Amino acid sequence: MKLFLSILILLFLYSCNVGNKNNEANKDRLELVPEPDKELRLEYERNEKFYKMETDSLWNYLAKQGGCLTGNQYSLFVENSGEDCVMVESEIWDIFFKRDKKELTDFLFSKMADTMESSIHTCPFDVATNGELAVYCLQKIHGKNWFDFNDFNEFANKQSISDTENYQIWLRDLLNNKKKRKTLKELYLNKMEK
Repeated sequence: MKLFLSILILLFLYSCNVGNKNNEANKDRLELVPEPDKELRLEYERNEKFYKMETDSLWNYLAKQGGCLTGNQYSLFVENSGEDCVMVESEIWDIFFKRDKKELTDFLFSKMADTMESSIHTCPFDVATNGELAVYCLQKIHGKNWFDFNDFNEFANKQSISDTENYQIWLRDLLNNKKKRKTLKELYLNKMEK
């Protein structure tokens, strides 16, 4: 009986040792198998600080980073539109736009009266104010240009004729008018609730 028990113990220890060697070999082989979400994990690690930033801090960072809207600030940002547009091509802007739609909308409403210039250029004219930039973001989030609302459709087919008569200037004038700014907010809110 003692001999039988000794043999069983030796077999057990041998199998454990062989099992450990197999596990080590398997571990080496497993490292060669690609991790299914490795790209997502690496992208998250690369941009982790931006994911963790508060919305206002991320906004301030983006507004100061600069870039150009390449004349696509009034597009509906559909696939393949906005080539080289900073809001379309930047991973960090993508992180911003992936945040909760209601939270972003409320945040952008709070920026609409801000007349401080950002570092984002609105080809072919001037750099955008934070208020303008907020509206361009609302357009992307909600898929509707400010002048496509009935209340502002007088601008939809109006021709840009100079540096002082163009969509950017008309938007600035609208944002400087408290009543019109409030109307624009309400229109985007109504669109979101539908």
